[in-house]
Formats: sequence, structure tokens, C-alpha cells
Amino acid sequence: MQTTHVTPVYENSHWTPFRNTMLSNNNNQDSLLLLDDYIREWKRCCCVGGAIHWGCCIKPTTYIFDSDTKKSIMSLNVTDPAIAEAYEDVRDDKSSTNWAFFDFADGKPDRLKVAGTGSGGLSEFVEQLKPELAGWGYVRMNMSNDEYSQRVKFVLVPWCGDSVGVMRKAKLSIQIADVKNILRNFHIEVPASSTHDLEENDIMTRLRRAGGANYDRQLSSY
Repeated sequence: MQTTHVTPVYENSHWTPFRNTMLSNNNNQDSLLLLDDYIREWKRCCCVGGAIHWGCCIKPTTYIFDSDTKKSIMSLNVTDPAIAEAYEDVRDDKSSTNWAFFDFADGKPDRLKVAGTGSGGLSEFVEQLKPELAGWGYVRMNMSNDEYSQRVKFVLVPWCGDSVGVMRKAKLSIQIADVKNILRNFHIEVPASSTHDLEENDIMTRLRRAGGANYDRQLSSY
């Protein structure tokens, strides 16, 4: 089993539980919980000139994670077969399902699940979005230039409500890459933190400008 050592910045016997800790790349849930513990302590310090300085009431011990370790720790498990099934259902012209929303299984920040699907279009999808939720939506939209021309377009919606915490937001910015391995084909990406970001007329305008599907999987911004 491959493991990754975290690098101690400061050491003191006051923080021996954190010392010489090893993070397993094959145990994301435990690693995430451990990282959250570090971050809670990290919030009690400030970073000055590239070094970490702890408050006067705290004896220092903390750890720095390199970018590869951080990416592994924050990766998202998207192996639930229901996720791919919901995605294909939205893409199926013969199916009435035209949206799906994916969030975190049982509140676990490293495992994706299908939170809901429906056939009521963008407006019904938007009704599912709450300020405390974070996740990703996949919506099929029909466009027409005239009564004889109908085109189907797909929209990826990274959703991060206004009440979502800072740490969850940071994880989303990394986990979007795992999501795009499943929700592969879309014409535009519309990151949103408020339902006002998802006005149908605005999205239609963007779709008309977009042209072909986005197979390059552009990076998301939150």
C-alpha cells in the first residue's frame, strides 16, 4: 500500500499526536478527517513571510502537504454505478429525464451520489439547490432557431451555495476534475452560488455562443 508522509514544520511534545503521521492514499475518508483536524489547528495561526506562526497560547506543531498529497486526499469517489446511469439517462433523447443533481453521500466529502433527477427542466433543477448544499448538476436543454430546427445542449452546473464552508469550497475546486471524468460531455459550464446565476435566458444566450461540446473539460472556478 502506497503511503505519503506529511512534513513537520514545527515540532513540540505538546502536539505529539500529530507527529510522524502517515496518510494512506487508499483511505480517503480517514485522510480527509485527519486533514480537517490539521486545518482546524492551522486556523489558529497566521502565515507570515512563508512561515507559519502560531498564536502565543499555542505550542507549535503542524504539517505542510505537497500538492500531490493534497490532490490525493481530496479526490472524489465517483464509482457508484447510479452516477453514470443518471448521466446517461439525461443524455438519452428517448428519456424524459432532463436533469440530475449529484452531491455527497451521507455528508461524506469524498463520495459522490445521485441526489435527484427529474423531467421538469432547468426550473425544476434550480428548485433543488439550497444555500447549504454543494454539488454538481447536469441539465439537458432544448434550443430551437425555428419550428423546424431543434438542438439539444448540455450544461454542467457546479453548485456551491452561499452558506457552504471555506474548506468544502476548497475541496470542490479540486474534486471538479473527478466529476468531469463522469459528466464528460457538455456545451457550457455555469458555476453558481445563487439561483440568480441560473437564469434561463442568460444560459440560452451562452449556449448560442458556445457552438460545439466542451470536450476539453475546462477548469472550474468557484
